[in-house]
Amino acid sequence: MKKFVFVSLLLAMSAASYSQDVDAPEILTKADYLKKSSGQRTAGAILLITGSTLNIIATLSVITQTADEIGRGIGGIIDPSNPPPPPKNNKAVNGVLFFTGTVAIISGISLLVAAGKNKRKAASVSFKNEKSLQFQNNALVYQHVPSLSLKINF
Repeated sequence: MKKFVFVSLLLAMSAASYSQDVDAPEILTKADYLKKSSGQRTAGAILLITGSTLNIIATLSVITQTADEIGRGIGGIIDPSNPPPPPKNNKAVNGVLFFTGTVAIISGISLLVAAGKNKRKAASVSFKNEKSLQFQNNALVYQHVPSLSLKINF
């Protein structure tokens, strides 16, 4: 029996000494959620405007390049002795600009959606004093304890 108790205590102590320390997760307050929402909204707006600008630049560049190619083709028909200058090849640059703009727009929209969710979370988090059973002088009594109230909407 002594060996069993000794081995049990030894295993309990070794398990406690090698286990990971579990820290309580940080509870975000209303101000934290509002600050996070504000930052996400700003970043989302910047990404949305930047992406739209890049897409507009790429589209205008493609239109300009196409109009230039059409003008060179008409010029070659009208005066075949005067060869047109070599065309500018910006297709790869235009593709990269358009792709980057589209990714920026999608990222901006997702950040704006996340900002809205954090704003709703900030509205649903509040502190309340709730009654809880507590020990006081070897008896159970109800005492008011400050607690975090979280409203969950589905």
